[in-house]
Amino acid sequence: MLDAIYNFDIRLYLWLRGALFSPFMESFAKILGNPYGWMPVFAMVAALLYVHRPQKLGRDLFFGLVAFVLSYQVSQVLGYFVQRKSPASLESIIRAADGEEILLQLDDFSFPDWAVAAMAGVLIFVRLRMEEKRRFLVLLAGFSLGLLILCRVYSGQCFPLDAVGGLLVGMLMGILSARVAAGMDRFSVKVS
Repeated sequence: MLDAIYNFDIRLYLWLRGALFSPFMESFAKILGNPYGWMPVFAMVAALLYVHRPQKLGRDLFFGLVAFVLSYQVSQVLGYFVQRKSPASLESIIRAADGEEILLQLDDFSFPDWAVAAMAGVLIFVRLRMEEKRRFLVLLAGFSLGLLILCRVYSGQCFPLDAVGGLLVGMLMGILSARVAAGMDRFSVKVS
């Protein structure tokens, strides 16, 4: 059963690479597949929290960071248990076996994908903390998360099901962080 899922995931990855291959997509995925290229999205999230909840900005930023770090850490721990290499790592190992001199990162596990998990955790947290649920912001967050997933899969940093695993981890950590922050809100109201 696991072999069938793994083979399906590899075929889906290869199909995506073949169907979307173009020089534009190569450079586009290289830029947006890097999670640090998404820092402006996190700055926009902080600005949205400030605009919609200025009185609770400090708490929301703290728990948004908690959602980010929890998503990242849980993904890393699960990665060490699953130990599934990313497509880029597998390609490097094959090229090294052919005699090319390549710096290998042997701890580069891709299930669940940490970048997808971290972004999903923050975006779910913000969605749950926003008092006014605006459809446009939800669509924008979903679009940016979908773009990150596409670019990370296309650039070989994770397989498609690794991104789905990261999405699930991020959603769980974002919900957990939002619930704890909401509990802190209720506690602070009762105390004051």
